[in-house]
Amino acid sequence: MNSDKRKETPVVVFSNNKGGVAKTSSAIATAGVLFQMGKKVLFIDGDPQCNSTKALNAFTGEGIPTIIDLIMNTGTMDEVIQKDNIEESKKNNNQKVRYFDVIPGDKDLNSVEEFMRADIFCLKKHIDQVKDNYDIVIFDTNPAINILLTVIYTAATHIVIPVEPDPFSADGIETLYRYIEEERGNANADLKIAGILITQYDGRTNVAQIASAMISQIASLLKTKTFDTKIRDCVRVPESHTVSMPLTIFRRKCTASDDYYSFVNELLETINEDNNGELNV
Repeated sequence: MNSDKRKETPVVVFSNNKGGVAKTSSAIATAGVLFQMGKKVLFIDGDPQCNSTKALNAFTGEGIPTIIDLIMNTGTMDEVIQKDNIEESKKNNNQKVRYFDVIPGDKDLNSVEEFMRADIFCLKKHIDQVKDNYDIVIFDTNPAINILLTVIYTAATHIVIPVEPDPFSADGIETLYRYIEEERGNANADLKIAGILITQYDGRTNVAQIASAMISQIASLLKTKTFDTKIRDCVRVPESHTVSMPLTIFRRKCTASDDYYSFVNELLETINEDNNGELNV
């Protein structure tokens, strides 16, 4: 937990306007690793598909506060945050464990655009109220460039861009980079790209090797980097979603779990280097 109030809690957004790049899987796995490292994590589902919400055993349904209540200012963080239920699950022998605090998504997120356009700081104001209670905040996002993404970027300190190693990834990275640059020029000058994370990697194929090299070149041109760690393709990743558990908690010993541990160490090192140790990780 952030005991030094001079240090800011990082808000890390996993973002790509292209779907099918393991964005949600990476956000959840990263939060799981951080939890296992002893970090106090807040996970926010900013995707109307709500896959993270389901995978993390957050409650949904009529009358349950969600991220929309923060956007519309009809709910407080205390009301919206669903606390981890580890101790409760142990007592009740409940297999549906929520390992860290979660703000659930909402399938109607795109219906409240008018509120987001009226105040792009609507999420940031709420997050700022509680982030000192956490070591890190992780955001999952929708695979689109729209006002919702602007609102999320406004609250962020760092962006991780997951990409699949294929020849079409370059266009998506360049498009997203231009959008991030716009955000820096408008509402969040301090927003940083932590790096590009190559996922679903199979080093046995020429396509993956060539595409990864191409992505690294693009990252250099855009003045960012690809993480040294590549997340290898692994059947345990979708299996972890079926049992609603973060990957590294579900199966610590598998290739993708090893990769996510390595990636998280890189991510934390990058965050601290970017901010001269002024972020609380």
